[in-house]
Amino acid sequence: MSLKGTIAYTYDAAGNKLKKTVTDNTINPPKITTTLYISGFEYKNDTLQQVAHEEGRIRATTNGQLSSFFYDYFIKDHLGNTRMVLTEEQQTDQYPLASMELAQNVTESSFYSKIPETRTIKPAGYPADATTNPNAYAAKVRGDGNKIGPGITLKVMAGDKFSIKTNSWYKTNGVVPQAATNPLNDLLTALTNGVGNLPGAKSSPLQLQQSAVFTPGQLVF
Repeated sequence: MSLKGTIAYTYDAAGNKLKKTVTDNTINPPKITTTLYISGFEYKNDTLQQVAHEEGRIRATTNGQLSSFFYDYFIKDHLGNTRMVLTEEQQTDQYPLASMELAQNVTESSFYSKIPETRTIKPAGYPADATTNPNAYAAKVRGDGNKIGPGITLKVMAGDKFSIKTNSWYKTNGVVPQAATNPLNDLLTALTNGVGNLPGAKSSPLQLQQSAVFTPGQLVF
């Protein structure tokens, strides 16, 4: 390691680790990172990283000059080995826009389904959209073609929240469209059928539609 750098540890007479010094010689000037361990407090280059407590740790995160602290709890087995870490931190993930533009195809296709299948050149009369540039393409869905547009499957847990933004446009071509209908019934029916028919599901689709499971029932608004 002498070619790339060194790692040095300092212990007290009882064998407790007090300091770790990492010297990175791959850059000029060499980068030195010093971590101090003081009675359960851990500092990296004099910046607090975490504080140990009986059930886990208090972890510090810094955004600019403002530091936030989050409690992490270590779930251990009968041998004292940590098997899981539960945190109070609430994380916000922002996914890229499904713009349908060719320049973003690789990125957007890695997150969303039905990107190439529904991409079409922006039709005449399509309103300008300031959220994308050059705004040359759109997703096309129709009753006799692709009925489902770009989609993403997200794993959620109790307490999770998500926000969705979408733009839509309908060209009548002289035909007055039918009155708008609430799509929630169709969405909930698709979800209950999908979840209820999974192997090992606790409830059938019919049970999920009954008020004994959802109050009121999923088909009642």
